[in-house]
Amino acid sequence: MKKISILILFLVGVTSLCYGYDESYKGSIIPLCETIEIESRVYISQDMVESIFGVRLEKNEDMYRIFNFNKDQENKFLGELNQDGTRREGQLFYTNGDMYEGSFNHNIPEDRDGVMLFANGNFYRGEFKEGYMHGKGTLKFNNGNMYTGDFKYGVIFGTGRMKFNDGAYYNGHFKMGLFHGAGYYRTEKGGLKQGLWEYGDYIRYMTDTEIEKYTLD
Repeated sequence: MKKISILILFLVGVTSLCYGYDESYKGSIIPLCETIEIESRVYISQDMVESIFGVRLEKNEDMYRIFNFNKDQENKFLGELNQDGTRREGQLFYTNGDMYEGSFNHNIPEDRDGVMLFANGNFYRGEFKEGYMHGKGTLKFNNGNMYTGDFKYGVIFGTGRMKFNDGAYYNGHFKMGLFHGAGYYRTEKGGLKQGLWEYGDYIRYMTDTEIEKYTLD
């Protein structure tokens, strides 16, 4: 029978850390356990998890995946830890109400397919680097707008498509979240405006060939 690490909760002041003693816990599942105190160690129960984090663990035939928990300053983390105690993969709940799910590098969100749910209702899925939306991804806004394309350190920057809640859309270049460079804007009534944009302002008409050859500085 495959060895399964013990899931425990260390209580040290207001900080708690829970992890398995060896590598065998990764991907394993254990039955739902009760809270039992043994030599100052406390086995963590599902009820305790929910009371601390306000979430339920993944359930599969009355079994629960092993996760690890710690409270780092004011943010709360639910997930797997590396042997050195740094975050490996899981969910990070920020004090401002944001929630990140994905992998970490030196405790900082970094993933090729991570998720961020913002407190204001915006939702992002895509690449993260050094804690920022960075690379390719999709950002859905709480007003119904949706952007798919390039991000640079948390900002819409590069090439992408912005679809607006009224049916209008823009395909082209962006800088600092604004239309900037060459692109096409289709209005909600079907009208087309194509050409050069600078920080959200339309400058002049460009042919399809000019737009195709344009590169963003």
